[in-house]
Amino acid sequence: MNSLTLTHNTDETLDFLNRYTDVVHNAKQFALRKAANVIKDETISTFKKTGIHYGRNPLYSDTLIEGIRTSKINADTIKVHIMGVRSKKSGTFRLRFFENGTKDRFQKTYNGKPLKKKRNLGHINAYNFFESAKSSSINKAEETFTEMFDKYISNNS
Repeated sequence: MNSLTLTHNTDETLDFLNRYTDVVHNAKQFALRKAANVIKDETISTFKKTGIHYGRNPLYSDTLIEGIRTSKINADTIKVHIMGVRSKKSGTFRLRFFENGTKDRFQKTYNGKPLKKKRNLGHINAYNFFESAKSSSINKAEETFTEMFDKYISNNS
């Protein structure tokens, strides 16, 4: 007899690969959320240090801090942003003005009548809290991603 026949049950291999793929996918999502939270927490901390009042404002239904948000995970990416939400009573849109500043604004009318001389209303200075928080926490976020990814894999494999 000069032949050898080997049989392998491919169902077991496919089951193993499917289970392992799910674990890797879940580990990536878990680690992405943790890494994004590192950047988000640093952004909140940096924003609080600016001295801008971030508490409850009676004109709005939320606080400025609530405008620092993370997006849903989309194709292995997650975003941290300061764009706030678009609901009617939300005041979180103001964060972008504190980040980038505004130009000088002038009042041109009063009670619907044009003014002879424009009135200077001022501007908002740029605080750049988000940019500085991103640059200071990106390395920690990458370390957190790696650590949480490895931790999830080791606990669930």
